[in-house]
Amino acid sequence: MKSKKKILFFGATSFAAEDLIKVLKSKYVILNLSRSKKDDLKNIYFDLKNIDHSINKINRIKNIEYLFFFSSYVPFKEKYSNLNKCFSSNVYSPIDLLSKLKIRPKKIILASSCSIYGNHKKNINENSLLNLENNYSISKYLQENIFRIYCRENSIKFLSLRLGYVYNKNLNKKKIIKIIINKIKNKKKFKVFNQEKLRFNLIHTKDIANITARILIKGKGIFNLVNNEILSLKRMIKIISDNLNKEIKYKNINHKTLIKSSTISSKKIFKRYNIKPKIQFKYGVKDLI
Repeated sequence: MKSKKKILFFGATSFAAEDLIKVLKSKYVILNLSRSKKDDLKNIYFDLKNIDHSINKINRIKNIEYLFFFSSYVPFKEKYSNLNKCFSSNVYSPIDLLSKLKIRPKKIILASSCSIYGNHKKNINENSLLNLENNYSISKYLQENIFRIYCRENSIKFLSLRLGYVYNKNLNKKKIIKIIINKIKNKKKFKVFNQEKLRFNLIHTKDIANITARILIKGKGIFNLVNNEILSLKRMIKIISDNLNKEIKYKNINHKTLIKSSTISSKKIFKRYNIKPKIQFKYGVKDLI
């Protein structure tokens, strides 16, 4: 009987990896490299902020097929992200890790972010110009290039998934989607801003899991991962109220200076591998309510 191939996973306890871990662990031995333990995985204590203490453990591991890096600092409000926190976790720690890493996986899979596109007036794909608007987006752009260059120099395949607004049933209650759901549930009046201009490029964690698992062996390069749905704030509120079957009590206020949010495309992954996200918000919202 063949033994399962091994995956080194930084960030197995992260929000974006919730469903991905469930899919992968049936086919692979997943080594959770983290300060936190995760049920049903082989947990190896690893502190990215103190790599010297932990690096020897993984350098002794043999037959590593893949290295996943889903471990990043994600600020609650990207616009006000702290420079030191973003660069310490998302830039300096990966550099320190890779400079001391002696094992050579066949492929590295990085959870990147669509935040690096910033805001444009047009639709966005992987070839669009970047618009690094804050400390977080700068740190994620640098992180992606650190891994890309490392892989090129060490003949390792590289797969970067630029994730959109990640959600599932465990979405933080302070996120705008959950706030709106709770307001409508409790029949409370609320106000929003620029409901036509504000758009969401969502991706459900089940789609992250399904697509990543399906392209894991052959996939390489950089891909956006969003559900290809033009979802304005107004449309989102309507979908939520329809699912809750409750009246909406809110007021919209328009700020003329606000630029319409970009719509991001993930058609490249469909054209390359004939696969696309399946969960549109009208279905995914059922997990949230």
